[in-house]
Amino acid sequence: MNVERSFLKLSNSFNWLRVASRQASSIPSTRDGITDVKKFFQRIGRNTEQKVDGKITTWEELFTKNTRDMKEDGLDVRTRKYIVNQRNRYIQGYNLTPYPTMKKKKGGERRS
Repeated sequence: MNVERSFLKLSNSFNWLRVASRQASSIPSTRDGITDVKKFFQRIGRNTEQKVDGKITTWEELFTKNTRDMKEDGLDVRTRKYIVNQRNRYIQGYNLTPYPTMKKKKGGERRS
């Protein structure tokens, strides 16, 4: 029993190392005409450039901030989720395209 507890403490203490290495390796280089944070937000659309104004300023900050940090900066839920989604797509190598906002019509399914 004591061996299991000590193993759990050891594995939890190395958890920060895994997170730090994952964050460091997930900062991609700029590509496709996106050279800075401002152009990234312009490319993904939905007025994110205006909503994030001054809250995310560097390329490293864009790819290392989590949603909890964005919440503390005052970003709403939809904007946070949208930024994280587009950020992950950029890391995976997809071209950035803005998604339209969907609205419910007549209380039914969402249509653009």
